[in-house]
Formats: sequence, structure tokens, C-alpha cells
Amino acid sequence: MLSAYQHAIIDEQYKEALERSKEEGWQDISLNRHESFIYARFTTELPKNYTYLCRIDMSRYPVDPYWIGFINPDLPNSRWDTSSDCDQRFWPWSPMPGLHGSFILAFQGPFRTFWCRDCNFPFFIYHSDHVWYPGSWRLSRVIASLRDAIRKAEPPSRWRPLQRETLVLIAGKMGFTLPDGAGSGAK
Repeated sequence: MLSAYQHAIIDEQYKEALERSKEEGWQDISLNRHESFIYARFTTELPKNYTYLCRIDMSRYPVDPYWIGFINPDLPNSRWDTSSDCDQRFWPWSPMPGLHGSFILAFQGPFRTFWCRDCNFPFFIYHSDHVWYPGSWRLSRVIASLRDAIRKAEPPSRWRPLQRETLVLIAGKMGFTLPDGAGSGAK
């Protein structure tokens, strides 16, 4: 259960994120909240519509950074809280992570799939020289940064055949079965 203090922080930041979304005209984002989970649905237009559903876990905030991941956008709302947010099939792909959104999908280490930004908990596992400052990453900034990162990344519909081979190899090692055409770039 959330403490009254933490609950107030999440309430205020969620309200601020909704206001910023409205003020800046983010038509490609919809926000939902369930207790300490914030859900941001991002819709991309190029090359065709594609939807990402991001879960931002604030259950340890502000003591620890956010936990940010992507879940299957086709799941019913009732399954959002318990769904895995590390399944690579539902993440944007960064051909060059530092330039194209910083989404890491197959890293060797305790966190294999993560967004490599200093508002997300796994970032600090791999960058131990950095320090978490909660005031520098309000929820509205996290969502704005995710929006920009998703726009730089590639949706699965644009993955090239070479990337498909890599994806199939990684998926096989992890025990996933990919649907036909996933990552092939076929329309």
C-alpha cells in the first residue's frame, strides 16, 4: 500500500503530466493510472500506425528511480499490472541506442531489456558512477523523453531482415516464438 506522502507525489505528478500532454497537444499519447503504475499509450504514424504501451512503475519513487518497460498493447486493462514489461516484441528498437532512443533489447547482464536513461532503475546498475536525483525527472519529463525516444526508434514493422535474424536468434534463446513476418519489414 502506498504511503500518504508517496500517494500525494504520484497524484501531483500524474496531474501535471496530463496537463502537459493537453497543453502541448500530444495527440499521439494517452495516459492512464492504476495506483503506482502509470500507463502511456504511444501511437506512431510512420510508416504505418503502431502502438506501444509503456508501464511506468512509481512504487519505489522518489527513493528509487522509475521502473519503465513496455507491455503488449493488445492486452485488456485488467492484465496490465501483472504483464511482463521485458518482452522485446513490444519494445521500440534502437539501431544505434545512443542516437535512436536508447532502447536496449538484448544486453548481457541482470537487465537484458531496458531504456538506458537516468530516470530508469536499470540505468544505474550499468552506470554506477551516476547518482539518482528524483527532482530532475518529473513524470511529465519522463513521458516527454519517452515520446521523443520512440520517435527516433524503429517500430517492429520497420526492422530490416538482418535485424529479424538477430531477433529470431535471441527469441529462440529466450524461449519465445515470434509470429510470422515479425521484424521482416513486410507490410
